[in-house]
This record gives sequence, C-alpha cells and structure tokens, in this order.
Amino acid sequence: MGAPDCGAAAGRPSAARTSERTAEQHQRPVHLSTALEAYTGPPLGEADRPIIEPERENRRRLASSVCVEAAHLSEDTPAALEWLERARDLDEHNEAIYQELMRAHARNDRPDEVTRVYERLRESLHKFLEIQEPEQRNGTSYGGQCARRGLKV
Repeated sequence: MGAPDCGAAAGRPSAARTSERTAEQHQRPVHLSTALEAYTGPPLGEADRPIIEPERENRRRLASSVCVEAAHLSEDTPAALEWLERARDLDEHNEAIYQELMRAHARNDRPDEVTRVYERLRESLHKFLEIQEPEQRNGTSYGGQCARRGLKV
C-alpha cells in the first residue's frame, strides 16, 4: 500500500490537478474565441422594444469582457490590440477599455496611437453626453422624473 497524498488532503492540489488546470488555462483563449463566435450581435436586433434593451446591453458587455480577458491572455501585443479594439467596438462608451488600449499602445512605444485612442474616447463621451442631454431637457431622465413629481434628487 502506497503512502497517502498528504498534499491533497491538506488542501493543496495534487500534481494531476495542477496539470489539468494548466491545460485548461492554455485552452482558455480558444474557449473565449469560440464564445465570441457565438455572439453574432444583439439579441432580437430587429425588434425595437425597451424591455429588451437591458438584456442587449448585458450581452454586449459580457462579450466585451470576454474580449478584454482574451487580450490579457494574448501572448503578443498585436493580438491583444485586436481583442481590445473588438471590445471597444462592442462597448464604445466603456472608458476602461480605452485605458487598456492606451496602455497597450504605450507598452508598444506608440504615443501617436495613445493620442488617437484618447481622441476617440473624447468623441465617444461627447456623443454619449449629446444623447443624454435631450433626455434631460425632455424630463425623461431620472432627475426630470423626480422633479415632475416634486422630489429632490
């Protein structure tokens, strides 16, 4: 009878489990890529119903997060940049993605690209604010709805 595996009993992973985890980690980029292939666009893209929009936004953000994770797992900067660009395309108002892009370009010694990404972030935020302002003027924003009801925000 062999000696028991004291490492596994003490909560430390055995060599076999560590090997399995390592193999799974190497397959992670492939799995992420496969998951993104399944995301072909927002669900019910042709439907225009407000009730669907939160789920669409959730799916876009999940797909964007998958892209960012794939970028972090990429072994080379060009591949990471491709993933980050895709993430930004999916979630164009997410400042953290722009920051990731700027850091990647800075690591790649491309200050011109850092500036270009920064300018795209500024444009995106301006568009976002332009979209938000009409809602506020129409009183459909949260603050506007509260004001109509006599509540202070």
